Amino acid sequence: MRWAGWHRGSVAQQAISEHDISQISSPPIPRTSTPGNTSKKGRSEVTHNRFISKIETVAKELVDYLNATRFIYSLLSLRSI
Repeated sequence: MRWAGWHRGSVAQQAISEHDISQISSPPIPRTSTPGNTSKKGRSEVTHNRFISKIETVAKELVDYLNATRFIYSLLSLRSI
């Protein structure tokens, strides 16, 4: 299981058991995955170390960044142009 460290903390575990919350684990995303790299680059370029007062503005900036940026990926040894 690959969860953020705070999900395993005592306070989080107590809240999870008190509220009968089920935790579902998914396989880790490889660090070389296109979705993982895309979201990491988007966060670092648009939202990193920034106070977000209006989410709509930042969401538009993130969409604009993603649409304007060419991401390199490979799938089954095929590469993007």
